[in-house]
Amino acid sequence: MRFFQFDLCSPLAAAEIATLLSVADPEEPERKVRHCTAIWDTGATSSMITESLAKKLELKSIGKTRISGVHGVEDAAVYRIDLIFGNGFVIPDVRVSEAADNGGFDVLIGMDIIGQGAFYVTGISGRLKACFQMPDAAFSRSNSFS
Repeated sequence: MRFFQFDLCSPLAAAEIATLLSVADPEEPERKVRHCTAIWDTGATSSMITESLAKKLELKSIGKTRISGVHGVEDAAVYRIDLIFGNGFVIPDVRVSEAADNGGFDVLIGMDIIGQGAFYVTGISGRLKACFQMPDAAFSRSNSFS
């Protein structure tokens, strides 16, 4: 069985775990792809995309959801995106809610994705190391996240 693996090492004082990836519209993956920064957030129940990135990709909302966070409760548009990592691994048809542009990220990877694999964070010898693994076979174009 093949596994997807993401590794990141940074100074121990790093404020967040972030990685570069690409985002695509599942309906038009060849035409609409954007490179961006994603943060990994174990405190977030679900994944998010910024309003500006959703507009750049010309995503069409598939509905609305209520989200709650440090700034209160609000309604947010919901989209589906493909997450494309540097090694070519794709997590398809990820359901994301829209976030304001002031969060310091383009995409937030929440527990809906993190919970599908093994996520380790260590701080040893003055370095922060994060590792995420999931079976490649666990995902197909028909899979979706709630």
